[in-house]
Amino acid sequence: MKKRLIMVLAIVFIITNVIVLLPCAKENINEDENNTSEESKVVLKNQGTDVSVVQDILHRRSENDGKKIVFLTFDDGPSNKITPKILDILKENNIKATFFVCGSNIKDQSDSKILIKRALEEGHSIGNHTCSHSYSKLYPNENTNVELFLKEVEETNNLIKEAAGSDFSTRLVRMPNGEMTRRHKKDKNIDRLIEKLKEKDMYSVDWNALTGDEEGNRNKNTSELLRYLKKTSKDKEKLVILMHDSRQKKNTLEALPEVIAYLKSEGFEFSSMK
Repeated sequence: MKKRLIMVLAIVFIITNVIVLLPCAKENINEDENNTSEESKVVLKNQGTDVSVVQDILHRRSENDGKKIVFLTFDDGPSNKITPKILDILKENNIKATFFVCGSNIKDQSDSKILIKRALEEGHSIGNHTCSHSYSKLYPNENTNVELFLKEVEETNNLIKEAAGSDFSTRLVRMPNGEMTRRHKKDKNIDRLIEKLKEKDMYSVDWNALTGDEEGNRNKNTSELLRYLKKTSKDKEKLVILMHDSRQKKNTLEALPEVIAYLKSEGFEFSSMK
């Protein structure tokens, strides 16, 4: 009888402890799940300049104030070969830049989403450079196909979100060939595209200086790229510099430390966009 009583008491003790400890165990499980969820999110560190300010610079609506600012921008990436090394150089110099990515590269290269996530976590900005980057598709007969352009922007935005998280959005769009080039070519649909983008809180961002890594001889050496930059940036206090980080741009990669050193020697402060 005494043994049976002891067994009953032992069972009651075990059941009581299970009931008491179960909520704690559940809480720990939930906490682990929350931690896992938080770890998967991109931690954004971008404290860049608002795109409206950049547009004022590009459209010459801002006055010289003696403060030199430069925005380094890279088009046509990400590429597994060039982009990581550019990120390394920027990190070494504590510089934030803006990357205008193509959706086709995100789809075609396995590490592209990792690179986008890394760029964002290191404080850089990501902009949209359409999906195909195809002049013939986007600008048939030298006039923008507005519906297709917007479709490609949306597709690329969705691909960026796969890397950055569903909450991420970018306000930055760079048209392949540039908005000003489209205007110079008398594109009849450019104003409608710009308005449609604004409805989505997205804004076209061109440039006002470049290294020429995609102009004429695309294999310029460091001295030639630097000379081209000095020529196109002459007498400007505010610079938006066009470069490229596609897989062929080894020369851009090699020239970047010299480009940065030159801009620092000229007293420029570096910023990304948002």
